[in-house]
Amino acid sequence: MSIVKFLKKAVWFVLCITSGIVMGTGLFQFVGPGGNTDLGAMLVMIAFFMGYFLRPQRAARVVR
Repeated sequence: MSIVKFLKKAVWFVLCITSGIVMGTGLFQFVGPGGNTDLGAMLVMIAFFMGYFLRPQRAARVVR
């Protein structure tokens, strides 16, 4: 495995873990006693956006 592929996979893994932590923190803000629902909503939205960009990408089609 080349170093570039390894670095891409490492960055993807770190972003996945970070997305999960952000989602968990946001949900805890909703259900925790005295939680800040505005902060929770913001964190959940950030996690959804991170997940959107972490999805598998399709190769672009060549139009002739």
